[in-house]
Amino acid sequence: MSAPLAALASGGRRPLIAHVVYRFDVGGLENGVVNLANRMDQRFVAAMADSSFSPLWRGKAKHLTALGGSNGVVLISANAIVYEADAPGSSRTWRLQDIENVSTTGPFDLTISTFEREGSNYGSHRTFRFQLKEALPERTYNELWRRLNPAHLSEQKENHPNE
Repeated sequence: MSAPLAALASGGRRPLIAHVVYRFDVGGLENGVVNLANRMDQRFVAAMADSSFSPLWRGKAKHLTALGGSNGVVLISANAIVYEADAPGSSRTWRLQDIENVSTTGPFDLTISTFEREGSNYGSHRTFRFQLKEALPERTYNELWRRLNPAHLSEQKENHPNE
């Protein structure tokens, strides 16, 4: 019995936050994750690289962390951003609806702010910063930003109709 269930069974307090963990032990891992993600209406982060997306842009990158990071490939598609890491457990697949924002300081930098929780802080966003080894074209970045911020663009058009 897991620790939270054992606590409840022994009259302990209920946990304030419950996590649902899906485990795929037998074949079909990628198909299972894709099907699960397509059925969920809440934020979903796959800690694996989903290869089913056709990339609009692909480039080698280093995911920068406090303790160094990992090398891999960033893929940007019309519906998702994928990081295929060389290090086990470092890959990610984010659907665009699971991304809060993207930013850049230039063609060799990409920062992704996601709705994935950061450590024990359940209310925060998690930020992933990538040092790109190949330039991300400004046009590709702008298209990605527009897909993530359609409401902001509509607001700009309403406030500045002649632009």
